[in-house]
Amino acid sequence: MQKKIVIAIPYPLLRIGLENTIKRVEILAKSHYFVLHSPETLGEVLLAEKPDLVLVSSSIIGGIMVQTLKEQTSCPHTHFVVVGGLPGESIEAKYYDASILFTDTEEEIEKKISRLFEQEEKEKKSNEEQQVLTPREKDIVICVVKGLTNKEIADELFLSTHTVITHRRNIAKKLQIHSPAGLTIYAIVNKLVELKDIKQNIDPNS
Repeated sequence: MQKKIVIAIPYPLLRIGLENTIKRVEILAKSHYFVLHSPETLGEVLLAEKPDLVLVSSSIIGGIMVQTLKEQTSCPHTHFVVVGGLPGESIEAKYYDASILFTDTEEEIEKKISRLFEQEEKEKKSNEEQQVLTPREKDIVICVVKGLTNKEIADELFLSTHTVITHRRNIAKKLQIHSPAGLTIYAIVNKLVELKDIKQNIDPNS
Protein backbone atom coordinates (compact mmCIF):
# COMPACT_ATOMS: atom_id res chain seq x y z
CA MET A 1 0.00 0.00 0.00
CA GLN A 2 1.33 3.44 -0.97
CA LYS A 3 2.43 5.55 1.98
CA LYS A 4 1.73 9.26 2.33
CA ILE A 5 4.61 11.42 3.49
CA VAL A 6 4.56 15.10 4.43
CA ILE A 7 7.81 17.07 4.42
CA ALA A 8 7.38 20.35 6.31
CA ILE A 9 10.87 21.84 6.06
CA PRO A 10 11.55 25.41 4.85
CA TYR A 11 15.14 24.85 3.74
CA PRO A 12 15.37 23.60 0.11
CA LEU A 13 18.71 21.80 0.39
CA LEU A 14 17.71 19.97 3.56
CA ARG A 15 14.28 19.15 2.19
CA ILE A 16 15.57 17.75 -1.11
CA GLY A 17 18.32 15.78 0.59
CA LEU A 18 15.90 14.18 3.05
CA GLU A 19 13.41 13.31 0.33
CA ASN A 20 16.10 11.58 -1.72
CA THR A 21 17.32 9.67 1.32
CA ILE A 22 13.86 8.53 2.36
CA LYS A 23 13.07 7.27 -1.13
CA ARG A 24 15.82 4.72 -0.63
CA VAL A 25 13.95 3.21 2.32
CA GLU A 26 12.40 0.09 0.81
CA ILE A 27 8.99 0.35 2.47
CA LEU A 28 8.66 4.01 1.36
CA ALA A 29 9.97 3.61 -2.20
CA LYS A 30 6.58 4.26 -3.84
CA SER A 31 5.26 6.87 -1.44
CA HIS A 32 3.29 9.98 -2.33
CA TYR A 33 4.94 13.18 -1.08
CA PHE A 34 3.42 16.45 0.10
CA VAL A 35 5.94 19.28 0.44
CA LEU A 36 5.04 22.21 2.72
CA HIS A 37 7.09 25.37 3.09
CA SER A 38 5.31 26.72 6.18
CA PRO A 39 3.32 25.30 9.12
CA GLU A 40 0.08 27.11 8.26
CA THR A 41 -1.23 24.36 5.96
CA LEU A 42 0.04 21.39 7.98
CA GLY A 43 -3.22 20.96 9.89
CA GLU A 44 -5.25 21.03 6.66
CA VAL A 45 -3.04 18.39 5.04
CA LEU A 46 -3.24 16.16 8.12
CA LEU A 47 -7.03 16.34 8.09
CA ALA A 48 -7.35 15.72 4.36
CA GLU A 49 -4.65 13.10 3.77
CA LYS A 50 -4.05 11.31 7.11
CA PRO A 51 -0.36 10.80 6.23
CA ASP A 52 1.75 7.92 7.49
CA LEU A 53 4.83 10.05 8.13
CA VAL A 54 5.48 13.74 8.77
CA LEU A 55 9.01 15.14 8.67
CA VAL A 56 8.95 18.52 10.34
CA SER A 57 11.66 21.07 11.05
CA SER A 58 12.16 21.94 14.71
CA SER A 59 12.19 25.60 13.61
CA ILE A 60 8.69 25.35 12.11
CA ILE A 61 6.67 23.71 14.84
CA GLY A 62 7.26 22.76 18.46
CA GLY A 63 6.64 19.42 20.10
CA ILE A 64 3.61 20.55 22.10
CA MET A 65 1.99 21.81 18.89
CA VAL A 66 2.62 18.42 17.28
CA GLN A 67 0.76 16.72 20.12
CA THR A 68 -2.13 19.16 19.69
CA LEU A 69 -2.24 18.58 15.93
CA LYS A 70 -2.40 14.82 16.41
CA GLU A 71 -5.41 15.18 18.68
CA GLN A 72 -7.22 17.82 16.62
CA THR A 73 -6.78 16.08 13.27
CA SER A 74 -7.47 12.52 14.48
CA CYS A 75 -4.08 11.27 13.27
CA PRO A 76 -2.94 9.14 16.23
CA HIS A 77 -1.11 6.70 13.96
CA THR A 78 0.84 9.28 11.99
CA HIS A 79 4.57 9.14 12.71
CA PHE A 80 6.05 12.57 13.45
CA VAL A 81 9.81 12.91 12.98
CA VAL A 82 11.56 16.12 13.99
CA VAL A 83 14.47 17.25 11.83
CA GLY A 84 17.17 19.51 13.21
CA GLY A 85 19.53 20.04 16.07
CA LEU A 86 22.86 18.61 17.11
CA PRO A 87 23.71 15.82 19.57
CA GLY A 88 22.97 16.95 23.11
CA GLU A 89 20.62 19.76 22.09
CA SER A 90 17.08 19.80 23.46
CA ILE A 91 14.48 19.46 20.70
CA GLU A 92 11.51 18.18 22.73
CA ALA A 93 12.12 14.66 21.40
CA LYS A 94 9.50 13.19 23.74
CA TYR A 95 6.74 14.64 21.56
CA TYR A 96 8.00 12.92 18.40
CA ASP A 97 8.28 9.32 17.27
CA ALA A 98 11.88 9.85 16.16
CA SER A 99 14.40 12.61 15.60
CA ILE A 100 16.88 13.22 12.78
CA LEU A 101 19.94 15.29 13.65
CA PHE A 102 22.02 17.41 11.31
CA THR A 103 24.94 15.10 12.03
CA ASP A 104 23.12 11.87 11.10
CA THR A 105 24.47 9.92 8.14
CA GLU A 106 22.20 8.66 5.35
CA GLU A 107 22.41 5.17 6.81
CA GLU A 108 21.36 6.39 10.25
CA ILE A 109 18.41 8.29 8.78
CA GLU A 110 17.27 5.25 6.81
CA LYS A 111 17.48 3.07 9.93
CA LYS A 112 15.46 5.51 12.04
CA ILE A 113 12.67 5.75 9.47
CA SER A 114 12.66 2.02 8.70
CA ARG A 115 12.40 1.19 12.40
CA LEU A 116 9.13 3.12 12.71
CA PHE A 117 7.40 1.15 9.98
CA GLU A 118 9.00 -2.22 10.74
CA GLN A 119 7.49 -2.14 14.22
CA GLU A 120 4.15 -1.12 12.74
CA GLU A 121 4.25 -4.03 10.27
CA LYS A 122 5.13 -6.49 13.04
CA GLU A 123 2.19 -5.34 15.15
CA LYS A 124 -0.14 -5.52 12.15
CA LYS A 125 1.03 -9.04 11.29
CA SER A 126 0.68 -10.13 14.91
CA ASN A 127 -2.89 -8.82 15.06
CA GLU A 128 -3.78 -10.59 11.82
CA GLU A 129 -2.33 -13.87 13.07
CA GLN A 130 -4.31 -13.60 16.30
CA GLN A 131 -7.54 -13.35 14.30
CA VAL A 132 -6.91 -16.49 12.22
CA LEU A 133 -8.64 -19.60 13.53
CA THR A 134 -6.91 -22.97 13.56
CA PRO A 135 -8.61 -25.92 11.78
CA ARG A 136 -9.71 -27.30 15.16
CA GLU A 137 -11.19 -23.93 16.18
CA LYS A 138 -13.11 -23.84 12.90
CA ASP A 139 -14.52 -27.28 13.72
CA ILE A 140 -15.66 -25.94 17.08
CA VAL A 141 -17.35 -22.94 15.44
CA ILE A 142 -19.20 -25.20 13.02
CA CYS A 143 -20.49 -27.35 15.87
CA VAL A 144 -21.55 -24.33 17.92
CA VAL A 145 -23.58 -22.76 15.12
CA LYS A 146 -25.23 -26.11 14.46
CA GLY A 147 -26.56 -25.94 18.00
CA LEU A 148 -24.44 -28.61 19.66
CA THR A 149 -23.74 -28.38 23.39
CA ASN A 150 -20.21 -28.46 24.76
CA LYS A 151 -20.63 -32.17 25.62
CA GLU A 152 -21.96 -32.96 22.15
CA ILE A 153 -19.06 -31.08 20.56
CA ALA A 154 -16.63 -33.02 22.74
CA ASP A 155 -18.16 -36.34 21.64
CA GLU A 156 -18.24 -35.26 17.98
CA LEU A 157 -14.58 -34.21 17.91
CA PHE A 158 -13.22 -36.76 20.42
CA LEU A 159 -12.21 -34.07 22.89
CA SER A 160 -12.83 -33.46 26.56
CA THR A 161 -15.49 -30.95 27.55
CA HIS A 162 -12.79 -28.87 29.23
CA THR A 163 -10.83 -28.69 25.96
CA VAL A 164 -13.93 -27.58 24.08
CA ILE A 165 -14.55 -24.80 26.60
CA THR A 166 -10.91 -23.68 26.31
CA HIS A 167 -11.19 -23.59 22.51
CA ARG A 168 -14.38 -21.53 22.73
CA ARG A 169 -12.69 -19.01 25.00
CA ASN A 170 -9.79 -18.69 22.56
CA ILE A 171 -12.20 -18.25 19.65
CA ALA A 172 -14.09 -15.52 21.50
CA LYS A 173 -10.82 -13.74 22.29
CA LYS A 174 -9.54 -13.93 18.71
CA LEU A 175 -12.75 -12.87 16.99
CA GLN A 176 -14.15 -10.67 19.77
CA ILE A 177 -17.43 -12.54 19.30
CA HIS A 178 -19.10 -13.71 22.48
CA SER A 179 -22.40 -15.26 21.39
CA PRO A 180 -23.53 -18.20 19.23
CA ALA A 181 -25.55 -15.76 17.13
CA GLY A 182 -22.41 -13.76 16.39
CA LEU A 183 -20.50 -16.93 15.55
CA THR A 184 -23.32 -17.92 13.19
CA ILE A 185 -22.89 -14.73 11.19
CA TYR A 186 -19.11 -15.24 11.16
CA ALA A 187 -19.46 -18.85 9.99
CA ILE A 188 -21.84 -17.93 7.16
CA VAL A 189 -19.74 -14.99 5.96
CA ASN A 190 -16.60 -17.14 5.99
CA LYS A 191 -18.39 -20.07 4.33
CA LEU A 192 -17.83 -22.49 7.19
CA VAL A 193 -21.50 -23.54 7.12
CA GLU A 194 -24.60 -23.17 4.99
CA LEU A 195 -27.93 -21.89 6.22
CA LYS A 196 -29.53 -25.32 5.97
CA ASP A 197 -26.99 -26.70 8.45
CA ILE A 198 -27.92 -24.29 11.23
CA LYS A 199 -30.49 -24.93 13.95
CA GLN A 200 -32.82 -22.04 14.59
CA ASN A 201 -32.73 -22.28 18.36
CA ILE A 202 -29.20 -22.05 19.72
CA ASP A 203 -28.73 -22.26 23.47
CA PRO A 204 -26.48 -19.28 24.35
CA ASN A 205 -25.45 -21.04 27.56
CA SER A 206 -24.21 -24.19 25.85
